[in-house]
Amino acid sequence: MNLLKLSRVYDRWAAEDPFRAACTERDAWTEQEFFAYGIRHIDGVMTAAEKLRPVPRGAALDFGCGPGRLVNALAKHFPRVIGVDVSQQMIETARRLQQNPACTFVLNQTPDLRQFESGTFDFVHTCKVLQHIRPDLSVQYIGEFMRLLTPGGMAVFQVPERPKGVVGGLVLLWAPARLLRVLRRIDMYGLNESTVRAAVERAGGTVLRREPCDDAGPRWEDWRYFAVRSASEAG
Repeated sequence: MNLLKLSRVYDRWAAEDPFRAACTERDAWTEQEFFAYGIRHIDGVMTAAEKLRPVPRGAALDFGCGPGRLVNALAKHFPRVIGVDVSQQMIETARRLQQNPACTFVLNQTPDLRQFESGTFDFVHTCKVLQHIRPDLSVQYIGEFMRLLTPGGMAVFQVPERPKGVVGGLVLLWAPARLLRVLRRIDMYGLNESTVRAAVERAGGTVLRREPCDDAGPRWEDWRYFAVRSASEAG
């Protein structure tokens, strides 16, 4: 799915139910439940990141921020947090629901993050986003995550690899694309490990860890990557 189409889809969903658009685990969320879910997620991610190496606590970026669930959660850990999203309606919703003055929300509809200077963020995060972006664009964004990191900073990003070898996963793997668009609300894509690692390394980064997760849902083999810029690149 191209970025302009993705923007239109999320503009429409933001008007209908922005919480359900961002998190499909439930059919309905209260505002309190939605933001509490974000806090639990980010607290877990930060605990896992700090086990690998200390993370500087300056500025953080959440890519594909939607209504701001994870941006507000990141503001517990960082004094300045920026959320970017392809949807103007999602950005407006996030601003309306903003819970912390440390949060800023910015529209980004380009296949890169050129509006931010290199070495701007100590922490870059994304979840439930790359899975809806064409693989060639996801690879570009992963390289951008590395470019934006400060020396010692870390990027944590989730991306599925392939449908699982179960009935539902096999349907996703073999069904024609036209049929899949009827069966599901939005396109889903995967990236294999070698492609992800190559994207990180081309941008001067190193993958510290890859761990399984379930953010893409039960039909996908799903992974969370922890990556840093190499010392020579960061300097």
